[in-house]
Amino acid sequence: MTRLLVLLLVLCVGCADEMHDENAHAGHDKPANEHAGHTTIPPPVEPALGAMSLYQLDTPWTDHTGSERSLASLAGVPVLVAMTYTSCQVSCPVILADLKRIETRLNQADFAARIVLLSLDPERDSPEVLSAFLEDKNLSERWILLRAPDDQVREMAALLGVSYRRTPDGEVSHSNIISVLDAGGNLVYQQLGLGAGKSDETALFLVNDEQ
Repeated sequence: MTRLLVLLLVLCVGCADEMHDENAHAGHDKPANEHAGHTTIPPPVEPALGAMSLYQLDTPWTDHTGSERSLASLAGVPVLVAMTYTSCQVSCPVILADLKRIETRLNQADFAARIVLLSLDPERDSPEVLSAFLEDKNLSERWILLRAPDDQVREMAALLGVSYRRTPDGEVSHSNIISVLDAGGNLVYQQLGLGAGKSDETALFLVNDEQ
């Protein structure tokens, strides 16, 4: 029943994504709105997750070690989630910088939380590529990088309100969102857009909110 509900939500949001793709507008700063100066980033849409815990999904993901794991394995502490991909050269590095800035604040507060990157490009982001990325970016043990088949990626994007589409040059244009899940997998906060001020607000929410 849960799976059927999710699929229906994905279909509904998918229609909204197509409308956004056709009418993409420049409502954000230019650097966060363009990939290599040639394509407009789709704006976010309303998350379809609602009151359902993300951990109710029973579809497995593959992490950067090549191990299969369920989303429910993330339960127990708050989780920061962003949908990115390793070869992205424009907005994804900024998302990464924001997450690292948040991590610094969490370390200062001795606050337990995980940081999860979900790949928007599973065809190229193999476990080996994800592992190399984690090492190259010197990411700590807080970080988990996950990939899944395209249908699961689209389902996740719909649940989190992330619009994305592949461009003719093979890049992935996507909205810039950092989502916060509580210890039970419920969506409790979203950072829409990027920058030091926004990431500081996200860190304050995490540290001050009673999870």
